[in-house]
Amino acid sequence: MSTDVDGIDSEPTVDDFSMISDSDSTPDENSDRDSITISSQSHPIRDEDEAVSQSQQDSQASQLQTEHISKISDIHAEITQLNQLIEAQQQTLEVHSEILNQLVEDLR
Repeated sequence: MSTDVDGIDSEPTVDDFSMISDSDSTPDENSDRDSITISSQSHPIRDEDEAVSQSQQDSQASQLQTEHISKISDIHAEITQLNQLIEAQQQTLEVHSEILNQLVEDLR
């Protein structure tokens, strides 16, 4: 690229390119600052969506906790019932054991 200044052909110098690149970088820096400012500002719609999402998550967590408590209560009731059955079977076995011991003694 050559320019004709007062009849003299001249090539652009490094300084000419650095001026172009410096002027180009300044708007980019400003646009970066603008985007940072925009992104750091509060967005009411996004905040509402996040609040609704958080509320839904809290509701789901509460529902899951209630379900878990219910299941734990059911399991506890089943364990109690099974313990009662085991105790009843244990008493039955003790009675059978006494009867067998008595039969063995009678047979001797």
